[in-house]
Amino acid sequence: MLFLTKVPSSFCVLLKRSCSCPVIHGVRPYSPNAPATATASSGSPVSAVGKTPVELLKEKLNHGEIQPDPHQVRVTEALQVVAEKAVAAPKGLYIYGSVGGGKTMLMDMFYDCCAIDRKRRVHFNSFMTDVHAKIHDIKSKHVRDASNSKPQPFDPIKPVAELITQDSWMICFDEFQVTDIADAMILKRLFTYLFNNGVIVVATSNRAPDDLYKNGLQRSNFVPFIGVLKNHCNIVTLDSGVDYRTAALKGESKHYFDKSQGASDANASMDKLFKVLCSQENDMIRPKTFTHFGRNITFAKTCGQVLDSTFDELCDKPLGASDFLQIAQFFHTVLIRDIPQLNLKLKSQTRRFITLIDTLYDSRVRLVVSADVPYKYLFSNEAPDDMHTSDEHRMLMDDLKITKDSTDASSNIFTGEEEVFAFERTVSRLAEMQSAEYWTLKINFEVIVIDDGSPDGTLDVAKQLQKIYGEDRILLRPRAAKLGLGTAYIHGIEHATGDYIIIMDADLSHHPKFIPQFVELQKKGGYDVVSGTRYKGTGGVYGWDFKRKLISRGANFLSQLLLRPNASDLTGSFRLYRKEVLKELISRCTSKGYVFQMEMIVRARQLNYTIGEVPISFVDRVYGQSKLGGSEIVQFAKNLLYLFATT
Repeated sequence: MLFLTKVPSSFCVLLKRSCSCPVIHGVRPYSPNAPATATASSGSPVSAVGKTPVELLKEKLNHGEIQPDPHQVRVTEALQVVAEKAVAAPKGLYIYGSVGGGKTMLMDMFYDCCAIDRKRRVHFNSFMTDVHAKIHDIKSKHVRDASNSKPQPFDPIKPVAELITQDSWMICFDEFQVTDIADAMILKRLFTYLFNNGVIVVATSNRAPDDLYKNGLQRSNFVPFIGVLKNHCNIVTLDSGVDYRTAALKGESKHYFDKSQGASDANASMDKLFKVLCSQENDMIRPKTFTHFGRNITFAKTCGQVLDSTFDELCDKPLGASDFLQIAQFFHTVLIRDIPQLNLKLKSQTRRFITLIDTLYDSRVRLVVSADVPYKYLFSNEAPDDMHTSDEHRMLMDDLKITKDSTDASSNIFTGEEEVFAFERTVSRLAEMQSAEYWTLKINFEVIVIDDGSPDGTLDVAKQLQKIYGEDRILLRPRAAKLGLGTAYIHGIEHATGDYIIIMDADLSHHPKFIPQFVELQKKGGYDVVSGTRYKGTGGVYGWDFKRKLISRGANFLSQLLLRPNASDLTGSFRLYRKEVLKELISRCTSKGYVFQMEMIVRARQLNYTIGEVPISFVDRVYGQSKLGGSEIVQFAKNLLYLFATT
């Protein structure tokens, strides 16, 4: 489904087809509630929204968006102190409290207001996944002295901290939590380097600093990190005792099916909903395999970017946060069938389920569930009588060489204390994820289809969509003949009423779920151009063979080397432009084909336009074949050399 977000300024979305027949989406006011996990390009200072956190909070109160809460006012005032002193690298802020109290909302307001050049807003699980990937990459590139037989200790943490500092002078962490011993053992060194480099940290958490990694395995090695955190962050609590996340929901949509009310009905409802979702995908039902860190992860039933899975497929296998992040990046909708009532005997499965829901929620992935009990009773914290004698429990203690009399035997990895604590957040998020508000994100849209006589049936499809959504939303603006990509854009701009235009592939190789992130980053940074990147952060490419990936990487590398465009993905085409900027760029571009998109970014850099970047997932088309062949590659090389000579 093609949709369009509405923001205070008018937006349009231009979907580019391979045959140069664009589709335009027009947008008007919308305030997105799905924060982007994006890193701003470091070309120019990020401009603030022109208001302080306190002013934004008062604005929300005056508009009736939130209820008066003195706890939120106090935290907002503390955030404003950090925002006012951000350039001088002040102490950061660590905000903790019960679920649904507004911690994330306040931190995001602060992020919007903070005028700092390089800033990043990220879920803590995603951040640590990225850290471990960087550690792996640096270790693999480290060359030992073969002539020296003595031990050659090498610490990859410092260079990782340097890489993070280069991209982010301020990091806002959502859901700061430590449950993994691998994370716990490196946090002190990593954050000591970051703080010494002047990085400002603002974080939200459900736990007080002293309770982080509470009763964790080898916690004595983690405790020094708490002191480091307190030295560089002021600590403030937000605990109003109200879960605004669930209290604010106005209606529920049927996306959670309770099998205790009838298993056959729940299964039939799941099957029916999966068929409806499949009808919106340009694909067939088939298995899907991911290769992640050298491992193959296969799901038996997918259709396009919809995953139909079972609890056992996702949570009864050795999958972790990085695997779930891959799933969230690829699929826009996930169905999970047959969730049992979880308890302390199923600690590993429960831990994975909590991480999975956190990851899907943070990525705004739509969720459909069938479970044995209502979501409010999905977790039972009563310990089964045989919990401590289970095979899994005994094997883990044997592997770690821990006896039942050891102090480590009471670590939360065995007791399930962390799972009991975290599941309150999971229940709150499950409630929101089944709501109509979460599924729709209050998005309105207008689509303008520009067809230039293509024989592929685009116009017929558009006419069918008019019958569903109405002629006021699906507007047809055909042309007499195929006149090229650049003129198609010009034709689209003439009919666009918005102030901004987003260009993307109409075959949904670029998925619309990233549009809110583009819109939000533009609003936060005031960018002239926001470009989707496959080659930065959580970005990636799916469905290409090795040859196609090699050609793309090679073309991007040569382009970076010769043109220095101040954008990490020069050959991509998923972008947001200010309307007037797009007009100016088109008027100056002379290239055709693939290089047209490259020249747009090169000219933007040449004209000192600001560029922000959002990591995206590119999924190859299911039907049809790419037109990329020998002649296209030769033409690309010629145009690249031309751009090198003229820019």
